[in-house]
Amino acid sequence: MKRYLIVWLLTGFSSFAFGQIATILDDATGQSVELAILTSDKHKTGELTNHDGQINITLFAGQQRIVIRSLGYHSVYTSYEDLTTMNFVIRMKREDISLDQIVVSASRWNQASTDIPSKVSSIS
Repeated sequence: MKRYLIVWLLTGFSSFAFGQIATILDDATGQSVELAILTSDKHKTGELTNHDGQINITLFAGQQRIVIRSLGYHSVYTSYEDLTTMNFVIRMKREDISLDQIVVSASRWNQASTDIPSKVSSIS
């Protein structure tokens, strides 16, 4: 009888060892969003999605405000309750990014910045 009780308890506790997995997908293509970050008010650090767009969200259980961000996508603001109603599948909409023009100028010779007629920014 003790053996059955121990096996039953171990089986029950092992189900808690696996966390809740959420999947983040691109709304237009349905492909996974890699390296999206989830943050909340309680946790000042973020969690990143893997290459399949999946993330363990057990740390965010019960949170009222969860922020999901990824480069090239609009941020998503949600709660843990909303995630459960969405079956832990989050769809992110793409955002157009425009970058300003930059000019890279280089030469092989050292030149004093006072000799150059425009502003010099140094990149290490």
